[in-house]
Amino acid sequence: MNHWFKNSPKIISLALLFSLTFLFACGDSGGSDDGSSDGVSLQAVLNSLTIAGTNVSINESDKTGSVILPLGTDLSTAKPIGFTISTAAKLFFGDSSSTDEITADNNERVVVEGDNKFTVLAEDGETSNTYTITVAIEDSTSAVLNSLTIAGETVTIDESNKTGSVVLPVGTDLITAKTVEFSISINAKIYQCDGLGNAHDSNLLTSGNSYVFNWETNKITVVAEDGTTAAVYTIVVTNAITETHKMLIISLPPEFDSASNVNFTVPSAPGGAVYRVGKSENNKLLFLAASAGDYTVNADSGDNNVDIYITAVSASTPSAYTAEVFDYLPGVGQFTNDLPKWESGDDAAAMVAKVRAKLVGESAGMITLGGCLGYVTIGFDHTIMNVQGKCDFRIEGNAFQAANNPYQPEDGSPAPYGGSCEPGVLYVAYDKNKNGHPDDDEWYEIAGSSYSTAENEPWYDHLTDDGGKDTEVYRDYSITYHRPATEPTGNVDEYIQWDDNQGNSGWLPKNSFHNQSYYPQWLSGDSYTLTGVRLGQNGINESTTGAYFVLYGYSWGYVDNYPNGAPESAIDIDWAVDSSGNKVHLPGIDFVKIQNGVNQVNGWLGECSTEVVKGYDLHLRNIDVDSSFAQ
Repeated sequence: MNHWFKNSPKIISLALLFSLTFLFACGDSGGSDDGSSDGVSLQAVLNSLTIAGTNVSINESDKTGSVILPLGTDLSTAKPIGFTISTAAKLFFGDSSSTDEITADNNERVVVEGDNKFTVLAEDGETSNTYTITVAIEDSTSAVLNSLTIAGETVTIDESNKTGSVVLPVGTDLITAKTVEFSISINAKIYQCDGLGNAHDSNLLTSGNSYVFNWETNKITVVAEDGTTAAVYTIVVTNAITETHKMLIISLPPEFDSASNVNFTVPSAPGGAVYRVGKSENNKLLFLAASAGDYTVNADSGDNNVDIYITAVSASTPSAYTAEVFDYLPGVGQFTNDLPKWESGDDAAAMVAKVRAKLVGESAGMITLGGCLGYVTIGFDHTIMNVQGKCDFRIEGNAFQAANNPYQPEDGSPAPYGGSCEPGVLYVAYDKNKNGHPDDDEWYEIAGSSYSTAENEPWYDHLTDDGGKDTEVYRDYSITYHRPATEPTGNVDEYIQWDDNQGNSGWLPKNSFHNQSYYPQWLSGDSYTLTGVRLGQNGINESTTGAYFVLYGYSWGYVDNYPNGAPESAIDIDWAVDSSGNKVHLPGIDFVKIQNGVNQVNGWLGECSTEVVKGYDLHLRNIDVDSSFAQ
C-alpha cells in the first residue's frame, strides 16, 4: 500500500492525460460532416433560382448560371426572384460586399441583360459564394414592317400580302435619293433587297437617311432579331393607283398650266392590256384601264415633258348593268304615274326609288319618260370604257319595226325603217370631281344622226314635204306643261295644255285605256318646265283609209329607236360632243341621262313617249358591236 501511494503521483498524471485525450477525440475539433462549427452551418449554396418565373440553369462547379427570359420581357422594371439556398443562409443581390438581401417578402429586383451577381452567405456569417447569373431575352422572330415613308409620303402597307404602295407627286425625281423613315419589329433590321440571302450591310436601311428607289416595284426585306426569320415586302412606288374599270384623273405639274395643248402617249403597258387615255378641258390626264398592271403615260406639251407612272389594280368584278338611278322626271304622258306607279304620299325621292327598283340590275323592268323632254339619269358601278371603233353601251327600250308599213317610195325602194320608234336623246358624263353623282357641268351629248338636222334621215323628205311635219331640230328647247284643272275620265282631246319657247302651244289628249292622271302627281305647283334637245317629228299616218301610224327611226345614236338587238341601238362614246358641238375624247363614262326628244301626238297611239328598260356595258357582256355603221 505504501508502494501504491509512493507511486501515486505518476498514476494520477497518466490518468489525467488519458482523460484529456479521450475528450478531444470525442469532441468537435472545429468542423463536421455537415459543414457546421459549434452547430453553425458553413454551407453557402444556391440550390435554385428563378427570375420572373423562369428557371435559372445553375452550374455549381463554377458558380455560374444562365436564363433566357421570354420575348418582350421588360427589364426596366423589377422582377420577382425565387430561390432556395442552404439552411439558414442568406441571399444578397450583388457581389460579396452587397447588403441588398433578398427575402421572401422583399424579392423583386431589377436585373440587367447580361451578367448579374447573386451572393449566398452561410449561417456563420462569413462563408459565402458569389454566383454570376447571365440574363438574356429570347431573340425575336418578328419581322414586320410597321410603317414606311418615302420622300415624306406614307406607304400603305398590306401586312397579309406583304405589299405596300405609295403615291408620289407627278414629276418627282427618283434618280435623286429620297429620305426614308420606318418602324419595324424590335431589334429587327431592314434591307433594300429581295430576300435574306441578299441582305448585306451595303443595302441596310437606316431611318432618316436617303436612298434611291425605283418607279413601280421595289423589294424590302425585314430580318428579325434571330437573324434567320425574314419577310420580303413588295413596295410599289407610283404617281397614281387606280382600280380597273375606274376613271383616273391626274393633274400635271405647274409648268404645264400655260400649255396650249398636251399630248398623251403610253410608252409602257402590260402585254395585251386594254386601256384608254384622254384629257380634260384643262389638260388633266384621263386614264382608264380594263387590265391590271403598271403603265407609263408620257405627257408632252412641246416645252415640257414628264412621265406619269400608274398602277392599276384589279377591283371586284363590276356589274355590267345599271347600278343606280339619280333623278327622274317624266313629261306628261299616258304612262306617267303608272310606269312606275305613283301612290298617294310618294314624293320625288320615292319615285326615284321606284325607278331604281325597276331599272337596276340584269332583270330590269320598264319605265316611261312620258312626253317630250321627260328624263331619267342613271349610273354604273364602274366606268364604261370607250373602246375605239366599237359601241360601248346600250340602253334598251321597246322599239319595234312596223309589220306592214303601207308606204312605198316613188323610186320603188323599200320604205325607211320605222314602226314604234320613240327616240330618247342621250347625254354621258364621267365623274370629274369624284363625288359619286353627276353634276351639271359634267355632261356631254351623244351626237346622234340628227344632232343638228334631220335632213339626212331617209324619211326626211317624206315627212317634211308629204306629211307636213315639223322636222326641225331645236337644240335649246323648253316645254312647259300645265296642270289640268280637273281630272276627267274617258277620251279627252284637250286634256293637258303645253307651250314651248318656239311660240308653239297645244293639248295632250287623254284616252280611256289609261285613266290615271298624266301629270306627275308628286310635283307641286300648276306647271313645270323641261329643257333640252327637241328632235324633228318622226311619226305619220301612212294609211289612206284608216289609222296606221308609223314612227320612223333615226339612223343611230338614240334610245328606244331601234330594236334592242339591232346594232343601231348601241352607243359609241366617241360620238360625244361638248356644249359647242366639238368632238370630245372620253376614255369612258360613269353616268347616262336619257331624255325624250320628240314632241308629237300620233293619233290613237297618243304622245311619243320614250320607254327605258335596262342599260348595260357591252364590253362586260362580251357583245361586240362595230360602230362603223354611223357614217
